[in-house]
Amino acid sequence: MKLNILLTVILFGMWSYGKVSATTTVQYDAGNAGDPVIAPDPTTQGWLFNTTGQALLSSGPVSPDGTTGLNAWNITDALGSGYNYNYYYHNLNSNQLTQSYTDGWRMTTYSRFLDSYGFHTGPIIQFTDILDRRYVASFELSEDDELVVNLYGQGRFTLTDSQASKDYHLHEIEYDPITDTASYYFDGSFIHDNWAAKHDLYSDPGRIVWGASSTAGMGNMNYNYVSFEVIPEPTTIVLITPNGGEILVTDSTYTITWESSESVQAVKIEFSSDNGQNWETVDPNDSNGYHEWTVPVINSNQCLIRITDNENSLISDTSDSVFTIFECDPPIPGDVNGDCYLNLADIAIIAENWPKCGNPFDPMCYNAPEGMVWVSINDPGVAGHEGFDGEMSKYETTNSQYCKFLNSAKTDGLIMVYEDKVYASSDTSYLQVFFLTYPSYVRSQITYTDGVFSVRTRDDYDMSNHPVIYVSWYGATAFCDYYGYRLPTEWEWQAVADYDGSFIYGCGVTINQSKANYRIDGVYANPLGLSSYPFTTPVVHYPSYGYGMNDMAGNLWEWTNTVSSSSRIIRGGRWNGSQNNCMVSFRKSSSPSNTHDDTGFRVCR
Repeated sequence: MKLNILLTVILFGMWSYGKVSATTTVQYDAGNAGDPVIAPDPTTQGWLFNTTGQALLSSGPVSPDGTTGLNAWNITDALGSGYNYNYYYHNLNSNQLTQSYTDGWRMTTYSRFLDSYGFHTGPIIQFTDILDRRYVASFELSEDDELVVNLYGQGRFTLTDSQASKDYHLHEIEYDPITDTASYYFDGSFIHDNWAAKHDLYSDPGRIVWGASSTAGMGNMNYNYVSFEVIPEPTTIVLITPNGGEILVTDSTYTITWESSESVQAVKIEFSSDNGQNWETVDPNDSNGYHEWTVPVINSNQCLIRITDNENSLISDTSDSVFTIFECDPPIPGDVNGDCYLNLADIAIIAENWPKCGNPFDPMCYNAPEGMVWVSINDPGVAGHEGFDGEMSKYETTNSQYCKFLNSAKTDGLIMVYEDKVYASSDTSYLQVFFLTYPSYVRSQITYTDGVFSVRTRDDYDMSNHPVIYVSWYGATAFCDYYGYRLPTEWEWQAVADYDGSFIYGCGVTINQSKANYRIDGVYANPLGLSSYPFTTPVVHYPSYGYGMNDMAGNLWEWTNTVSSSSRIIRGGRWNGSQNNCMVSFRKSSSPSNTHDDTGFRVCR
């Protein structure tokens, strides 16, 4: 077996413990001994070279590399003073850089450390992401000749004893966009995670580096293989409902729901009444993640639903088992839920909604939060995606509005507080947190004392009209359900944010800190001069743009109702983010349980 084939088997074997397939953006492959005869120059494989030109800095082929059976490209830095350059690099284009941030990335090297020349921190692998955060792994030998990795900002980790320190080893840095952290693996084994890199003003976003580049860093490394890969979301479809056992009444409306990866643009929905022997199309082209289905007039207990990717018919999911459809004959008066039974379930629905009404002009029966300002919008949206036709809140939901919801929902017995966290009363296992309260969470703007929620004051500012933070997707959805609102989908959000399609940011074609609350080169806007995080601004602080909307750029990320795998899409940028975050096309996923000081929501109806 050729050694590069063996290496491939090793790599895929090591990645089988949970890592997903990836798309290689750039790589260096020195090959096996004799194949090729001379290890190729990295500049022939898409890399650029940078050096100070010092005599004690060198690079070149090692063909073969001793008895390892491999070729290699050697990087040597034996210069014990000064800031030394002796490395290869590749710059991602803007699309690749954005995709690496939204989808995830992995940098890999198969290499061996030869000599540290008795000095610290030598050869490196490095990547700087779109937020100018630098992930660096540098290698050295300890006093006992153990192989040591220094993860920038994380500390040093001993990898091998002296017997194996100069062998070939596999090093990987992998970034997860869901947690916004990286992990480091050595020979397929986990070493360190929760690596939250810091902003670095001296880096170049999108630059991939390997070689030797450090202050007085000395070392000698043979690289057989280096690669950088973007990790795309796997293409999946999961049918949620109906999934078997349901009993549906003909002519009723039933919501077919599914989750799919971002790569699935549209699906075909099919129905079978004979356990899959024959299929009829319900909708040939649906992209919403749900479909309001008028249940057909048929009597069968052998029904199935199938969802199929329109671009790849091999990607599909079918109900796990059959469900039943029957015709209610004759119809039963008073059957509120339409299940062809008149029972306590119908009475419960009436009781739950008594006394309530849906008249927004009657203050006696409509308990809407104060300060809601609605903007009527009809926008066709981004090509290939849904537009928006309805009313959207002019402002992000405020602390005052969310505080009123919390107090009302608690009075109604719908929520509970456990260890300063808010949950649904039915969530006795505390699995889906709604909201975090002060004082346990010092950045929260809402406190919970003696059974009452109230908005805090900070630096003599009343935080009532600031947007609510530390609210999860579940907490945002609970607010919507309570008042009869909903969260927009991400494409509805973008249809409004880009106005007539000409806006680059939610505040127009240009952006600066007089238009939006965001961070420039590490400098926060913070127009109120707040003394501590979060540096939010009142929802009326910045001007209105487009359809008359506020804070569609900056202040807070906004939850949407769009599902991405097990996460939800957030849009709009944040007070502590870059201007790229504020682009109307910028999208990011977040776990629905996440509660952050830079994430809130706005509603629509």
